[in-house]
Amino acid sequence: MKIIHSSIVAVHWVAIILLSGACSRPPDPGPLVFDVYLDIRLRNKDGADLLNVNTLGAYKKEGIRVFYLDNGVKKEFFTITLDAQRNFLIQKNEGTGEYYMRLFPFSGLMKDHEITTTFINWDGNDEDTVSCTMLREFTLLSIRQARYNGILKYDVNSSHDITWGTMIFPRLLDIEK
Repeated sequence: MKIIHSSIVAVHWVAIILLSGACSRPPDPGPLVFDVYLDIRLRNKDGADLLNVNTLGAYKKEGIRVFYLDNGVKKEFFTITLDAQRNFLIQKNEGTGEYYMRLFPFSGLMKDHEITTTFINWDGNDEDTVSCTMLREFTLLSIRQARYNGILKYDVNSSHDITWGTMIFPRLLDIEK
């Protein structure tokens, strides 16, 4: 009798353990990692830095606007609470003294794979288009390809890090205007 009672208790505990495992939540996949920026080095035909305000014809940060295409509607990006309020930063390469734009292109609607469109309006008249192929894998959202005015400038499968001055850039686009 004692053996039967012990067997019943053991089966009971095994059932509880198995059922509690079946009812548990799926494991937390961890934090979402956004690897969605492009660095843009902008120069004129003579090689002068067009993001340096001391260069004749340079673009000033205050005059640059970034728009994105959302379901066919062009919308301006502006969020006052972000460091990059207009979805870009102008930063100085300390190794060369030149400036570059860190652009955070529209990352899309969180589909697994999509092409997004971002517009950079430089001064009210001059506008460029950046199209990015975005890929979402588990907790990573990343840029797989980037086209600048229709020209492929970055492809994760064939591009490599670029050393410029003392800095290393995974996605540096050289643009001549």
